[in-house]
Amino acid sequence: DLIEFNTIQDAVYMGMKNDISFLFDNAISLYEQQSTYNPNMPARFLIYIGMVYDKYVNSYTSRFSTKLQKLPAPKYICFYNGKKDTEDKCILKLSDSFEPGKKGDAEIEVTMLNINYGHNKELLEACTPLWEYSLLISLISKNMETNPKEKAVDMAIDALPENSVLKQFLLDNKAEVRSMCITEYDEREDFARKKEEGREEVVVSLFKKGRLSSEEAAEELGISVSEFEKLAAE
Repeated sequence: DLIEFNTIQDAVYMGMKNDISFLFDNAISLYEQQSTYNPNMPARFLIYIGMVYDKYVNSYTSRFSTKLQKLPAPKYICFYNGKKDTEDKCILKLSDSFEPGKKGDAEIEVTMLNINYGHNKELLEACTPLWEYSLLISLISKNMETNPKEKAVDMAIDALPENSVLKQFLLDNKAEVRSMCITEYDEREDFARKKEEGREEVVVSLFKKGRLSSEEAAEELGISVSEFEKLAAE
């Protein structure tokens, strides 16, 4: 009863929403989960907290008061379980986005926690559902190396311990869970593919402008010279 949820749900004028945010013990905690590395999370959290504070001020305080209006302190947490290897814990800062030498009057610090299986052992052991989720994603990724995606998800769910707090929920909602996981992996693969295609376009463009030799371009893309020349001719 002491927790007040204030998660942003598809704000029409911005088309944005966050994973979850709530007010407890005079602190607003905002949580996000990312399956791809995103160094722009501080900017996103800045937008989120502005929207949450706007609602809070209108509901509990007066923006025109001559007295200092107390606000709940914000906490920003990003759970990360993508393929890019990162430290167990790192701090992403809004100021990292500023041009070199430019100092702004605002700062946002986001704590990014790597929840891939094998990372942040103490944290995962202290939170059984999070540990099981980490294990589930690890099993799905491993299963996908040799199995179709749907089977890989089903195998991962079945492999969870029998006393798992998540297993029965996942079994009861297997179709939805399967669809969500497959969609997430498809989106991740599509993102990686588009990123690689964009990189190829840049290298080919530099080659055609004479800034890179075919050997240098091939080395940059990690392919043979003949493969690059075929790519450049398309």
